[in-house]
Amino acid sequence: MGILDLLGAFRPERRDCGLAREQSPPGRGRANLARHVGSGLSEWYALRLTDLWIRRGDIDNAHCQINEGVSRFYDALFAANGELVPDLKWRLHCAKNLPLLPRDFPERLRDIQTVRAMTPEELERRKRAFKDLWDDFLPHAERILGMKYEDFKDKV
Repeated sequence: MGILDLLGAFRPERRDCGLAREQSPPGRGRANLARHVGSGLSEWYALRLTDLWIRRGDIDNAHCQINEGVSRFYDALFAANGELVPDLKWRLHCAKNLPLLPRDFPERLRDIQTVRAMTPEELERRKRAFKDLWDDFLPHAERILGMKYEDFKDKV
């Protein structure tokens, strides 16, 4: 299957916004890799890399890392649902229809993405909101991966 076939397989007009599984089934190895990478990088960007940028004195970049963590969270979320990640313009819309989704996902995501001020206090609020979402999703990711996050988080 070529890239044009993959692009054609994504049909946003479908109610579930997913790729037709029969058209592009993710291989077991590829799906597990996507879950590992998405899960590991999501937490790393949003919860650990932010602290590094605070120590470097760059609060603006620290806030940007949470945004990247959210982007990587989508990777893990779609992989956990056996779907490829849609283009950014469709991502949230399609995510709302995934069967495996953290509780109150749209509202919690909105809280994470809202930036009231570029301050360390606001960064900590956003990190707590992300961690809450992350902690809700983690048991599902671990079950699908068949291993604990602590066993793979520093390997990706």
